[in-house]
Amino acid sequence: MKDADPEVIRGMLAEAPLVPRLMLPFVGGYARYARRIHGAAAT
Repeated sequence: MKDADPEVIRGMLAEAPLVPRLMLPFVGGYARYARRIHGAAAT
C-alpha cells in the first residue's frame, strides 16, 4: 500500500471490515519503526 495511489487505498479501506481499518495505523507504525531500526521494511 505504500506505493499505491491514495485514492485506491481509500477505496480498499472503504470495503474493509472495521477491525482491519482500526488496526492499520498500528501496523503502519510498526513498519516505520522496523525501517528505522533495520533499514528495510519488515516482511
